[in-house]
Amino acid sequence: KDILLPLVEKVDQNKVEAVGAALFSGEKFSGATLSVEQTQILLLLMDKLNKISQFSLNLSTNKNEFQPITFITKSVKRQYSVEVNEKSKSIKCKLKVKLNVIVSSFPQKDKRKIDINALNKTISKKLSSQANEITDLLIQANSDPIGIGRTVESKKPSFYKGLNWEEA
Repeated sequence: KDILLPLVEKVDQNKVEAVGAALFSGEKFSGATLSVEQTQILLLLMDKLNKISQFSLNLSTNKNEFQPITFITKSVKRQYSVEVNEKSKSIKCKLKVKLNVIVSSFPQKDKRKIDINALNKTISKKLSSQANEITDLLIQANSDPIGIGRTVESKKPSFYKGLNWEEA
C-alpha cells in the first residue's frame, strides 16, 4: 500500500492551504498529484473520508449547460473485492460505494419537480467518471493507496511474489 500525502501551498506569510495530494510509488514520490476534488474522491474509494463530507459537482444538462449541485454525505457504505486470475496474471478490483446524501444546494431555473431517480443516476455517473479518471492516474503513477497489492498479497502470496509490482 502506497502512501498519499497532503500537498500544501504557502498562501501568505503565515498561512498554508491544502491544494491536493501527492502520490507515492513505494517510498518515492511518483511525480503525480491530485487536486483537492480528486483527493476527496480517492479518500472515498479508500474508505478514509469522513462519513459527513461535502461535495460540489457540475452536472451537465441536455442543453450543453452545467447545473451546479452541492450535497453532504450522511453515510457511506463501501464494498471492496479483489479477484486474481493466475492464468492470465490479471487482477480485478471492484469498488462499489453507496452514498446517502442531503442536497444542500441545487438551484433551478424553473420550479418544476425534481426527478430524484434521474438526479441519482446523473450524480452516480459523474462520480463514477471521476473515479475512473483517478484510477487511470493511479495506474500511470504506479501508485496503490487503495491497498490492492496488500489484498493480493494476503489472498495469494505466491502469485503476489511472482509479479513485478514496478511494472504492474
